[in-house]
Amino acid sequence: MKKSNKTISIIAFALFGVVILALVFKKKLVEYITKTSPQKTITELTTSLSQGNQDLKKELLELVQQKIENSTKQIVNQNGNNIILKGIGWKRTIAMQNIARGHVVRIAENAGIDQCYTYDPLDIENYGLATGIALHSATAGQECFVQVEGTAEIPDWGLTPNQLMFIGSNGQLTATAPVQGLSQSAGNSISTDELNINFSNPIILNNEDNA
Repeated sequence: MKKSNKTISIIAFALFGVVILALVFKKKLVEYITKTSPQKTITELTTSLSQGNQDLKKELLELVQQKIENSTKQIVNQNGNNIILKGIGWKRTIAMQNIARGHVVRIAENAGIDQCYTYDPLDIENYGLATGIALHSATAGQECFVQVEGTAEIPDWGLTPNQLMFIGSNGQLTATAPVQGLSQSAGNSISTDELNINFSNPIILNNEDNA
């Protein structure tokens, strides 16, 4: 009987100790359970997935835009010219004057139709009107495709690669800076057939002979 009472006392003491330990470590136990809460894990996962979707969407849009900008389309117009249209930076216009292939032109809209005109930097009235590069020759009344931004590519153009190209007389490109009229660069040649279009701000040269 005494032995049984002693055993009960030991068990009771042990249980009492467990209770005391549970009370002492209750705060830390609660903090641990909260920290590893499934709800918090799901929230973090949802946020991570949402951010990942945004990043993926941005990358896809940039990829599509890059594909569009680098796309190339070739057509043959009424004069039999093989014309290369780059990306979306080109316009179909109607020539209002005789237009020379590879020359800088100006475009004006009339009744919703883009009309193409010759551009001469010797006439300071053309200040700020340089618009793009004629991709082929056209006579008055014919269609004329003009590259207005991006890269203009014309087969057998004959440019000197890696040169800053200026707008010369009647819009012809030249590596020599003008000394009369308007001084303005049209961009940089990257090959004999390609020009990265980047019109600079025109400068009116101090010359009494300017038109």
